[in-house]
Amino acid sequence: RMGTVGAVARDAAGRLAAATSTGGMTNKRAGRVGDSPIIGAGTWADGRVAVSCTGTGEAFMKAAAAHEISALIRHAGLSLEEAARRVALEDVPRAGGRGGLIAVARDGAAALPFRAVLAQRNALDYLALDGQWAAAPGQRLLSDAVREARNSRTDGT
Repeated sequence: RMGTVGAVARDAAGRLAAATSTGGMTNKRAGRVGDSPIIGAGTWADGRVAVSCTGTGEAFMKAAAAHEISALIRHAGLSLEEAARRVALEDVPRAGGRGGLIAVARDGAAALPFRAVLAQRNALDYLALDGQWAAAPGQRLLSDAVREARNSRTDGT
């Protein structure tokens, strides 16, 4: 069992932040350190993207999962959705793990790929200063992405 709380945020100026907290895994080995406190593995934020991950920490560390999303956007020209899906659904499983992540880009795009049983996701949309729900032009609201993810599981489990 995993008990992670993750948050990603984008302010009105497009500045990004990420935070991840975990209770760890049930029956973990003594002295085990998970990915949550390791910047680049379970948490990352820079000028392009903010990411918070949950799942099998060792695999997220091997994949440098959170940072890899930023690298794929920056160096390979992938969209946030493409980079997040590649890391969560290909790289982490190849490293022997499963899980997922939440991410938001500077332009307001959001991604929530998961490969885990019973992954529960809750999210809030962006609230503009005038009190209206808003997303960047051409982007969907985070709650719409969450609703879509709940309606169509990424791996059929």
